[in-house]
Amino acid sequence: MSDAAPPAPNPYRGEVSFRLTPERELTLKLTWNAVAAISSAWRPDAEALKAETGNESADWGGVLNRAIVRYDVEKIAFFLAACAQHHHPDVTTETIMAASPPWHYAYGACEQLPMLFWWGALSPPSEVTSAATPFVLRTLSGLLSKLRPHAA
Repeated sequence: MSDAAPPAPNPYRGEVSFRLTPERELTLKLTWNAVAAISSAWRPDAEALKAETGNESADWGGVLNRAIVRYDVEKIAFFLAACAQHHHPDVTTETIMAASPPWHYAYGACEQLPMLFWWGALSPPSEVTSAATPFVLRTLSGLLSKLRPHAA
């Protein structure tokens, strides 16, 4: 671990600040290399998601959304570690898991980083943000509909 302070996050470069522990702040960035690593690692999950939902465009973003909804901390830790590599190559999935940062911070980073990757510091058009809400609701509804009551 470097004692040097991380660079100040720059949203114009797609960077966000992430509090790993009370003593350590990271600068995360969803780079093209990070997307390639995530896409490769999650390809089987994306294929399973396509088969389950019939959505042929399901990809790592869909897997990330599902990981958030299901509190899949290992996938979230992998995503955060991939985004840390640009500024903090010492950070691994195991580093994130061991630090066990508050979910609120992890969720916020998982929400912000893909948006910055796509749009930079500019806000996406309103039709994009308004379209996201029904997607999240449909995803949650689909997952909830598959739950079965627990037999006593």
